[in-house]
Amino acid sequence: AHSFLGFYYFQAAPGYAANWRQARNEYRRAVELDPNDFRSKAQIAFMEQGIHGDYDAKISNLRKVVLNDPMDTSALWHLAFSLYLANHLEASLTAYKELSQLQPAFPNLNHDIAWLYLFLGRPSDALAAAEKEPDEDARLVVLAATYWALGRRADSDTSVQILEKKFSAEDADEIAGVHACRGERDLAFH
Repeated sequence: AHSFLGFYYFQAAPGYAANWRQARNEYRRAVELDPNDFRSKAQIAFMEQGIHGDYDAKISNLRKVVLNDPMDTSALWHLAFSLYLANHLEASLTAYKELSQLQPAFPNLNHDIAWLYLFLGRPSDALAAAEKEPDEDARLVVLAATYWALGRRADSDTSVQILEKKFSAEDADEIAGVHACRGERDLAFH
């Protein structure tokens, strides 16, 4: 129960600001009651170290959650994303691939995998992953960056034009990121 209360306070009750102090207290109480509650330990680690860029404790605890329940796709996603944030790109890619085996329709999964391939300097693999992304705006974002990395400027331009026409309101930050990837500094801050 304390873990759920921690989540509630961490995510912010509807209409209220997040209360991280109360969330941390609830997570700590959950760990006092169950020292093997690695999910609560992972949240505490994120709140205490992750905000400063230190993800080691969170990753360690998430690995224990996944080891304890290998079918927990939420924990596996959090592990993959935390590994990415900690710049453990190969390990993150491995975790995302495990997730794709368990739940191929996980939201934006191929988008995330494609970005990792790009960061690892593997644009052909990024293209293969991006083309599998079912969500149109997520697919277009990563395709625009991937085409650019592959030297396919016209295809990248077309993807950006569609993005800006159809998804500018909800994807402004990702569109700016694509412009940054393309070296278009002024457009990134437009």
